[in-house]
Amino acid sequence: MNPISQALSAAVLTLALGASGVQAQAPGRPAEADPSRYYDQAEHIYGAETLSLSNTAAQASHEALRKSRHPAVRAFAEAEIAEERTLSPILSELATNQRSRPLPLLIAPAPPELYQHQALQQTPAGPTFDRDYVRLQIALHERLARLQQGYLRSGRHTHMRRVAMLSGGQIHDHLKTLRRLAEQVERAAPR
Repeated sequence: MNPISQALSAAVLTLALGASGVQAQAPGRPAEADPSRYYDQAEHIYGAETLSLSNTAAQASHEALRKSRHPAVRAFAEAEIAEERTLSPILSELATNQRSRPLPLLIAPAPPELYQHQALQQTPAGPTFDRDYVRLQIALHERLARLQQGYLRSGRHTHMRRVAMLSGGQIHDHLKTLRRLAEQVERAAPR
């Protein structure tokens, strides 16, 4: 794991779980009454979609390591995989260690990025693959950015809000990198 991923992992874990791992509660108020300690629909949707989109980004990145010859595409793919290995367990830990209010089963439609990923798997190695990989990563990261912003507007769970704040900055940095990379691979790919 590179030093940036290690620092990000430590920061996310510390902020998400709190310095002591325990959230303070208001005096005279039982923890069970504190809505920020429960997962409501916003937390379920945020967690499920974030993990799904992150997993898709990592799977596409594994494909890029197998097929891409472009050094910058491969470097981005390696960083994306390392980040997924760092953040996915943290989000999963938050999701499994919090009490949850009963909710109806939420079935989300498959995001369009899933179909892009399936098409990418059929694309042969070369400049077209690199272009399509970068386009998919941009679509995934734009959706992740909207998801973080939406959760910050509506989510109430303290630790998940911290994850959304930290993730949002990282996602925007990735989008800047991906847009620069898109200019390079678009020139090389056939039209």
